Amino acid sequence: NRRRSSWPALFPLDWIDRERRIYEAVGELAVWQREMMCQAISDADRPFLKEMIRLEPRQRTYEAVYAMIDPARSVGRDSAATGYAVWSWVQNRLIVWAAEALFLAPDEIVALGFDIAEKFDPIWVQFEQDGLVQWLLQPIRQEQIRRGHTIPYRGVGAISGTRGQGQTQFIRGLQPFFAAREVVFAQPLPALESQLLNFPTGRRDTANALAYAPMTRPAAPIYDGFTTEHIVADLALAAGKPVFLAANATGAITAAVLVQAFEGTLRILADWVFEGPPAERVADIYEEAALFGDTSRMVAVPARSRGWDEMLKTALPEDRLVARRLAPVWIVPPHHAERYTNVGLMQAVRGLPAEVRPGGEQIAGSLHLRDLLSRTVRGMSAVEIAVTARWTLRALAGGYTRAMIRGRLQDAAEEGPYRVLMEGLEAFAAIIRTGATDDKEDDAEQNFRYDARTGKRYVSAMPQARAR
Repeated sequence: NRRRSSWPALFPLDWIDRERRIYEAVGELAVWQREMMCQAISDADRPFLKEMIRLEPRQRTYEAVYAMIDPARSVGRDSAATGYAVWSWVQNRLIVWAAEALFLAPDEIVALGFDIAEKFDPIWVQFEQDGLVQWLLQPIRQEQIRRGHTIPYRGVGAISGTRGQGQTQFIRGLQPFFAAREVVFAQPLPALESQLLNFPTGRRDTANALAYAPMTRPAAPIYDGFTTEHIVADLALAAGKPVFLAANATGAITAAVLVQAFEGTLRILADWVFEGPPAERVADIYEEAALFGDTSRMVAVPARSRGWDEMLKTALPEDRLVARRLAPVWIVPPHHAERYTNVGLMQAVRGLPAEVRPGGEQIAGSLHLRDLLSRTVRGMSAVEIAVTARWTLRALAGGYTRAMIRGRLQDAAEEGPYRVLMEGLEAFAAIIRTGATDDKEDDAEQNFRYDARTGKRYVSAMPQARAR
């Protein structure tokens, strides 16, 4: 139906729109509806009051951040806007970093997701999965390929009836948090404030995006000992120490962490998470890991036998020292060594070619990693993580959590990229205690193999393939 004024000579549409925006901006849209539209709304039906909104400017550091985008398919005066909100849970407080309502085309919604990921580094960029998100998934994948950058995104199932009256009740779920003064705006958020103060009238796209904060709050992190003390701004490779790629993969995700372990410490230097099977992604990870840096060590090479006349000309020690490059060794969870249930990860690594070994059991690795996170070595944290290892930081901050299914906390972690990444790291952590990560000079030429179940090292009589 076409909009028209009931008294065009006195109240033209441009005057109506201008006056309505004034009422809406100050949170008095209910007054406009009552006085100008003859739609009575009781003040008791307004769940959000001005005094409930707290503004405390603050800078974000390493808080676990979540984002929600409520996409709108069309753009126009009468269309719904694309609302988004970015927040963190700090103990029991909900910190809102950003929130806005925008009229965006589909490609601009995709760009918005990448902009949020770049600015806030969220654990998840979430999209309301009410049917609209399906037309965003493929463009997001294509944009990841074009940019060469993977963002942590997922669809979140909409609450039944989050349109109309159902959506009203959904947004009302925020009221107890505001009433308890547990919601804090980190900066002025006029769009969100206006929608809350005018609720249940007016637009509600941004308020609806924020209403997902209690619903998507992580249940229980796998590791609760992670703190900012584990983050190192200028972490570098330790010269002369072996380098490993703790990797894992499914049929759809390939992930790896570049690590070093020595003297009771664990250094996490970089990480990669890609969509795609190992056959397509292993080479990309290996090339980027090689560009990140490598180490070398001095090894003794026996001098070749020489005649008496040659020895009189030049004197050389019995052994000479040469620098040998230490290429990263791949460590993968034991199930990748099984014949019929693997996804081709070890085969892809051997095809590079590179050395690949099965790691230890996940439970043993999880226990050891938990112990390392709680320890210090020479006054420093036993686990040091570079700021460039963003997937690992997000996983430990809140991405690697136990799943909550039908209100019950599960023993296993939630499915997704963080689980794939961390299970590879846990497989590596499981072999640290066994000494399987040691690479001493006197056994550098030995042909070692590793037990698929325990990760223990033994000398094998099988011929050893050499990597280029």
